Amino acid sequence: MKINWFSPLPPEKTDIGNFTARILPDLIQRADVIVWTEQEKWDYSIDKLCTVKNINDLNWADLNEQDISIFNIGNNADYHSKIWHISTQAPGIIILHDYHLQHLFGGIFRSQEDSGKYFNAMQRYYGTEGQLAARKFLSGTMSTEQISEQFPLTEYALENALGVIVHTNYAFDKIVQSNRWPIELIPLPYPSSHNQTEINTHLQSRLNTAQSQCELIVFGYLGLNRRLESILEALAELRVTHKYSLNIYGQLWNKKNIEHKIEKLNLRSQVKIHGYVTEKKLDEALSKSHLALNLRHPTMGEASGSQLRIWNHALPSLVTRTGWYAELPEDAVRFVGIDHEIEDIKSALIEFKMYPERFIEMGKKGKQYLEQWHNPDVYAQSVVTFAQQICSVPSPAVAFKLAERVADEISNWQGDDNNDFGYVKPASSIYELFKNTK
Repeated sequence: MKINWFSPLPPEKTDIGNFTARILPDLIQRADVIVWTEQEKWDYSIDKLCTVKNINDLNWADLNEQDISIFNIGNNADYHSKIWHISTQAPGIIILHDYHLQHLFGGIFRSQEDSGKYFNAMQRYYGTEGQLAARKFLSGTMSTEQISEQFPLTEYALENALGVIVHTNYAFDKIVQSNRWPIELIPLPYPSSHNQTEINTHLQSRLNTAQSQCELIVFGYLGLNRRLESILEALAELRVTHKYSLNIYGQLWNKKNIEHKIEKLNLRSQVKIHGYVTEKKLDEALSKSHLALNLRHPTMGEASGSQLRIWNHALPSLVTRTGWYAELPEDAVRFVGIDHEIEDIKSALIEFKMYPERFIEMGKKGKQYLEQWHNPDVYAQSVVTFAQQICSVPSPAVAFKLAERVADEISNWQGDDNNDFGYVKPASSIYELFKNTK
């Protein structure tokens, strides 16, 4: 297989770039890969694996020499706007990293000159209700999180797709209902590292020090849905009776607000904001931590690379019981309820102090689950197999697109005439052409 692979790359501040770096060593064993990226600079160690090109240098003739294009679509317009635009012109497979995509399209179309395109998309998929929501969103009276839950715009991102790869049952169950695209569910990959001796050393250290000084960690892109304010509230309520330290790593969307909250709750001695750090420094911090807090509400329908990184360190964690996280094994994470978030956080932190061995066992189970279900080698093989299947048959998505265009043309001919006889022959022809695609 010859594959065009569109993705951000390290050192950009997105885990989708890290995902690509993690999968490439196994992918290039099975396919001839050209990586296309929006960024001007990248980690040049990737050049040793395969050819890397900038999207601005895209030559459509060269692009068509490959068997198929695979587009990684996530929720950040800074890293995925050009990738998405190209996917609308060059049909291929879309790896959908987030199901809810309002952050992406809000970022692409929020400017005044593009707002009309956004309104049209919202009206097309959600009717008048969607257009009213779009108006509220663009005027600032509805947040991205609020509009995203009801109007995810997923199908808009997939309009031109020949096939879709997802990482969660949550996304699979929603997309498969449309019966429009071939779809493959493949667990998000993450290479298991650290030998057993290293892991046992970390586990014993956590057990020995848990009751004297419990180190908590939160990391990643820290937007509103990461529940930092609830975590801080819980720590403040426990401050008198228990000793915890919280380390915050990553990009904070509202750093001033969080700093003000820390000051207001008198948590300066317990909470430290480190900002964005290198992969190496983050791994060092995880190895020294006792407990990770990986809360998400609302979820964007994503699988969490952060959670896989947590498990790679056999680190116990708290997660929100929602989306992909609700699918995780009960013995590999500690769940936090949406309706009683602060109380559940407090309860878990107190229990960790009293019975740290329970949480140590949880971290071990998480590591085992990572190794069983998130193997990059298996992921790479599954991607290539799916790509081969897509290339071997005409696409139902193309049939759907063709049917839409035919219907539009015929409706123009017939005007207000409601009889549907004009549709029968072209519809039958399209059916005959594509009936053997499954």
